[in-house]
Amino acid sequence: IPIAYGKGVVGWIGNNKITKLDEELVHRLLSPLGLLLKCKTDEALEKLSMISGCGAGYVSYFMKNLKKVAQKYGFSENEAYKIVLMTFLGTVYHLQSTGLQFEEMLTAIATKGGITEEVVKSLDERKFYQIFEKSINNGYVKIGKITKELENENF
Repeated sequence: IPIAYGKGVVGWIGNNKITKLDEELVHRLLSPLGLLLKCKTDEALEKLSMISGCGAGYVSYFMKNLKKVAQKYGFSENEAYKIVLMTFLGTVYHLQSTGLQFEEMLTAIATKGGITEEVVKSLDERKFYQIFEKSINNGYVKIGKITKELENENF
């Protein structure tokens, strides 16, 4: 979906016969879609798919749940949608404009003893990262299963 707006991430692999001219052609053809990454292996391309290809789904899932909380706090569905959307847009815009890393922005927002720090600390205590990473790894295992199924069908 992000490639429709020139904001996607496109991975590609070239074999050892690809020339510099071929690479330039690939870049000219695919760069309007967003960020281009030349992957060295099929495995790297699959891992990129887990992060970027599925990433819009992960972000949408997080946004959906933040919207639910906003609604429980009394905002209408439409208001909650707009609040979450603008929060994400503003965050991405600020990161792009300033060049800040995610950790730097988090440190700036989650001040010692503050509200955001409390929420992040609670997520860390509940092992949010480990749950999220394990879930992504489950998807990566599924890629392997699908690849094997396709190989078995073709040969």
